[in-house]
Amino acid sequence: MQEVTVLTAKVHISEDGMKAFLHLCGEPGTLNLTGRDVAQILQDHHVTYGIREEANRAELQIGSTPEGFLIAEGTPPTQGRDGWIEYRFKPEVRTEAEKDSAKVDFHNLGWIHNVLKSEMIAEIHPAEHGAPGMTVTGKQVEPKPVKQPALKTGKGVAFDAEHPNRVIAVEDGNAVVDVDGTVHVETTITIHGNVDYSTGDIDFVGSVLVTGDVKSDFAVKAKKTVEINGNVEDATIEAGGDVVIKNGFIGTGKGVLVSGGKATIHHILNQKVTAATEVVVVREAVCAKISAATRIVAPTAVFVGCTLEAGNEIEVCNLGNGEEGQSRARVGRRGIILERINQVEKEIATSQKQASDVKDTLYRLVRLQLDKGSLSPDQQAMNTKLRAAQVELQKRLEQLLKNKEQLRLELDKDSMARIIVRDTLFPNVSLEMNGLRKLNHNALKEVVLTERGGKIEEKPLEEI
Repeated sequence: MQEVTVLTAKVHISEDGMKAFLHLCGEPGTLNLTGRDVAQILQDHHVTYGIREEANRAELQIGSTPEGFLIAEGTPPTQGRDGWIEYRFKPEVRTEAEKDSAKVDFHNLGWIHNVLKSEMIAEIHPAEHGAPGMTVTGKQVEPKPVKQPALKTGKGVAFDAEHPNRVIAVEDGNAVVDVDGTVHVETTITIHGNVDYSTGDIDFVGSVLVTGDVKSDFAVKAKKTVEINGNVEDATIEAGGDVVIKNGFIGTGKGVLVSGGKATIHHILNQKVTAATEVVVVREAVCAKISAATRIVAPTAVFVGCTLEAGNEIEVCNLGNGEEGQSRARVGRRGIILERINQVEKEIATSQKQASDVKDTLYRLVRLQLDKGSLSPDQQAMNTKLRAAQVELQKRLEQLLKNKEQLRLELDKDSMARIIVRDTLFPNVSLEMNGLRKLNHNALKEVVLTERGGKIEEKPLEEI
């Protein structure tokens, strides 16, 4: 075996300390280097970790690789992972200025993040620490530090007692992440300005305050209360609680307001209002349809061309304007109950007819089966379907009969029905009180109308 003389033998270590290269410089050929020789060279260069198998080979080829032999390789550190926050809604971090505007660009945007009490709205995923590595010189290399996520909680939220890394809502509302990372739940949304294309429709589980107007064809829906400082045009307003419109509810007749509590409106033009308790009108109503489960309270308001309906009482300043067929007032539950009884009786008759038809068809199928010994698959399917329908029709009939009986019991109860007119009840106003109908022929001043003994009585206002 030919021997050559090595001119130089040195080790180059990479900048990160993870690789060591053995450089053998001499004339091409085969150099006899023992493992002990290589070990000594590495030791002289302080390479002690990750020495590869080649270090023990008896023969190394000079000049075979320009960069040298990869003689040792360290272990890089295993990098960890920063912690992070998983939101169960799409957070739109808002600046202080944006909090007061919440402006958006489309008709129906979904920028409100409705959450319910006890619902999880965010979860903290802790940071995962890495493992240290080792250089070829035996120096430990620490992984990069990881960041733990910071989550601040504000009003309406709390950490879950059973799952400390989870944040839950403690009340219904809108989930929000502020610019400083604070998560909180707003129970009331305030729209600074109008509800229009800049906000889109509003559909919220809490309360809504609008400082401006609600424009035509938009909707404001809330599980709790709605308060509007401006006007409402041909829009939809729905609330589980009270509704307040400080100016007018005005339009062409496409507007609808439904309140689960009390509705208070300054003035109304052409629109429809329904409330589960009272409707309060401050100034006037023209060509409006107003329905209240208990009372319509409007001692300072005038009503022209309106249809008014209340369970117990209607109180107005003026009602009508003398023109025929322009104004109607209906008060008392008895007339409404009688209408409902009539409707239920029609539904009972329809269901009975359907039940009879089903019974006849089933009978024909039974006769067919007796005559032929069996039914075809289609006939079997029809038989099964009809028997199921028969059961459902029976349940419906039982419920309708129960409803009718409850309505009859309600009809027997005393029902207060009165109309209070603080100024003038004009001629040609159609009146209905507990099912009794009357067309008012003469102007009446400061009068109270009540239903007693099957008659509509008139008394001076001063007597109440």
